[in-house]
Amino acid sequence: MYVGFAKIDITPPQGLPLGGYIRRGNKHAVGVMDRLYARVSAIDSSDQVVVVVLLELLAVDADLAAAIRAALQNDGEEIEVITCCTHTHSAPDVLMEQPASETTAAEMTGYRDFVVARVRAGFELARKAIHERTEVDLYYSEAAVDGVAANRIDPDRFIDNTVRVLAVRSRTDGRLMGVVANFACHPTVLGHDNFLYSGDIFGRAMDFVEWETKSICLLTNGASGDVSTRFTRQRQTHEEVHRLGRILADRILACLGEGDLVTDRTLWCHTARCILPLQELPSADEIAARIAQLRTEVAREGASCAGGEIRKRESIVEGLEAMLGHAVHRRETTAVAVLTALRLGNVSFVTVPGELTQTTRREIISSLPGGERVVLLGLSNDYLGYFPTADMIAAGTYEALASRFDSEATQILTEHIVELLSKPGKELYP
Repeated sequence: MYVGFAKIDITPPQGLPLGGYIRRGNKHAVGVMDRLYARVSAIDSSDQVVVVVLLELLAVDADLAAAIRAALQNDGEEIEVITCCTHTHSAPDVLMEQPASETTAAEMTGYRDFVVARVRAGFELARKAIHERTEVDLYYSEAAVDGVAANRIDPDRFIDNTVRVLAVRSRTDGRLMGVVANFACHPTVLGHDNFLYSGDIFGRAMDFVEWETKSICLLTNGASGDVSTRFTRQRQTHEEVHRLGRILADRILACLGEGDLVTDRTLWCHTARCILPLQELPSADEIAARIAQLRTEVAREGASCAGGEIRKRESIVEGLEAMLGHAVHRRETTAVAVLTALRLGNVSFVTVPGELTQTTRREIISSLPGGERVVLLGLSNDYLGYFPTADMIAAGTYEALASRFDSEATQILTEHIVELLSKPGKELYP
């Protein structure tokens, strides 16, 4: 098995709208705090290539993921492509579900095409590294990360704060060639009032790892639907991005000094599609009335609430605003979720086209033997939004309100993930 890594700049010119925060409206970026990158890892054998692309963007839709997949195909090769995003809320809003103007839509289309071309260039660089034909060994390790992520409703609620790390080393001399890591958290240190491009804490953590190891690090996101920095960040500044990014990077670096050799390097692949029903919604008028009522309550009581409580109430309003958008623009009753599972020895990776919660992750793990070595690649190959639990829907959380789905859809998705991980699928590398 041969593995190559590459990193390439995808920072756009200033002036594109930023994604992630409803409260930003359609305001555009005015500059650059941190460069944005695409990172590519390509795994190659004699007749098969698997490519993992990590973009410092909020999310990708199915069309953009398909364009990237098409751009990486070569004649005579079967290439499996997984496109993930860090979920930074300080990058261009490539989803652009309702662009503010035709000019903005055209500029974003141009940027999407630019990203595809840059990923293709990164893939070519990774392939050049592969052509050195350096055999690799893979080492898997885990570490707890304290002080970065917490449940964003109740900071005392249990979360999985584990960073999972796969280190790729040269078999001949042990040289670190690259790192693929996974951690569940909304990287939202920078708030809605930031108008500078930034990879937030995921981007900064990768920078630290790369600076200190002289290799490339892909830090993918996990089951982050109910996890963020809301209660761990001390402020919403570049300095805080640096502080929390440093904590996360240090735990990744600690994993590189240890780890279990993946002795069975057979890689299996399987893909499944499932149909998810959309939740029933109140009328647009009912939702609008509820938004007006809550805005009045927030304005009246906000001064007497702690900062975290204020933000929770504001997030409910934002969830209802997202629901209102769904009610106005909905044209279908179901959505299609495509899942891809890769199994490398006793380490399994599965893509999720949106945001799963920690509760759902625990359900998946409990249904699998040895499930603690399951890596959920959230925000991968498409973005369908949040997949809420029944408890979240009953509590009326932001995630439940903003979602297009109810708990039935989440249960269907969970069952398909478990089924996908429970069967071997197609063998790629014997």
